[in-house]
Amino acid sequence: MTIFLDTNILVRHFTQDPPEMGRRATALLAGTDEFYLPDLILAETVYVLQSVYRVPRPEVAALARAVIGSRNIQTDDPAVLIRTVDVYEHQRLSFADAYLVALAEADSDSVIASFDKGIGKVGTVRRIEP
Repeated sequence: MTIFLDTNILVRHFTQDPPEMGRRATALLAGTDEFYLPDLILAETVYVLQSVYRVPRPEVAALARAVIGSRNIQTDDPAVLIRTVDVYEHQRLSFADAYLVALAEADSDSVIASFDKGIGKVGTVRRIEP
């Protein structure tokens, strides 16, 4: 049986808000052998922590890295997610734009079509603008 993690489990675990749900989320994460974390759910978790809870970007990045590296959490491509977190943290892009950069870096024959000039400042990918 696959257990898919939802954003609210991770957010409750990290924030312990409200405390009862935080305890339950933490117990679930600690007591279950394997979860699957879709990339979209990690992106939403980053967004909620940063936008709703005002967690500083470096702390959000550290929490995301901890989730990706957890022994009981599986993702499709942990290397792409770790690179996404690095770009998000150090280049100050949104998580979604950082994800595009990480995907484009993994495919050497790719470009990113975007009006976002920040993507072009990363230097490891090529951006085109219509």
